[in-house]
Amino acid sequence: MATPTSGSISEFGSTVNKLDSAGKNWVTFQHCFIIAVKQKQVFRHFDGTNTKPMFSLPATETETKALTAWQEEEDTAMYLLSQKLADSTLTKYMWKDTG
Repeated sequence: MATPTSGSISEFGSTVNKLDSAGKNWVTFQHCFIIAVKQKQVFRHFDGTNTKPMFSLPATETETKALTAWQEEEDTAMYLLSQKLADSTLTKYMWKDTG
């Protein structure tokens, strides 16, 4: 798994505008957000192609490392998204399970 090291998170904050709570800027937001999360190497967490690894217990060391790497990327992806949603939108969906 790739580690999201390209560019800094602060650069992400200044290059992608927040999604308007009414969705008026959806097309522009979507385009810019996708470009940015691809650059951060976490886009696969948004398109559903990087699913959470599942293992039988006890997990091997390799499996544990894979799960840890996936979780770090998932945390980065969710952090980036949370920075670009209106508080009301984030509050509405923050308890939805994506894993």
